[in-house]
Amino acid sequence: MPIIELNNVSFGYDSTLVVRGLDLSIDEGQIVSIMGPSGCGKSTVLRLISGLEKPTSGGCVFAGQLLERPSALLRFSFQDYDAFPWRTVRQNLLLGGASEKGDERSFAVDDLLRKIGLADHDRKYPTELSGGMRKRLALGRCLAGKPRVVLLDEPFSSLDADARHEMYSLLQELWAEWHGLMVIVTHDVHEAVLLSHRILVSERAPFRTRGEVDVLFGHPRDESISVTQEYLSVSQRIRELFRVDAR
Repeated sequence: MPIIELNNVSFGYDSTLVVRGLDLSIDEGQIVSIMGPSGCGKSTVLRLISGLEKPTSGGCVFAGQLLERPSALLRFSFQDYDAFPWRTVRQNLLLGGASEKGDERSFAVDDLLRKIGLADHDRKYPTELSGGMRKRLALGRCLAGKPRVVLLDEPFSSLDADARHEMYSLLQELWAEWHGLMVIVTHDVHEAVLLSHRILVSERAPFRTRGEVDVLFGHPRDESISVTQEYLSVSQRIRELFRVDAR
């Protein structure tokens, strides 16, 4: 059974239609990227999946139940740095759901600190961290309680190339241990292909899926896949979907 289902979902603000008649089904244990032109409604789709917005028509289903409100099993990470500035790094992870010893429902806080590379910074506050460190904290905090679904809205857009590559490796490492569903909004074709099992490309607003692309590489992936014919074929297909929309 899919963990996320959107059934003929439409959504709008006043007279502006943002999402139109969207049908979407996503299984658990995947990394899925959502792409499309700027302003096409990608972030709104994430908010609908999370329960932060309610459809104008149609229904959003989470784990077989109609989603009426946000759930602790479904975490949303916004584009900015997602942490409480008045709490230390360790406190932020504990508030995010990490525990002292860890179990099937949470990461052990010390283990998570080590994984995200902040073990030596656990008593610092977010404002004392670099941009890359704050992004690692945001990702760790989002996954700390091992929710069933994590939604990431352009999580790496503000980082330089080196920091992005570091985050790609970290995300895959955490996903391999947690193995829930991760849905990522991104504008970056390379990022989508490197991380995802499945890529959805929207038309211009209102959001409607123009096409889907499956990525069959195993995880973990690194930059070495970018010289393969499979990588080039998938990237070309995504760019073709964008070009159709630009005509």
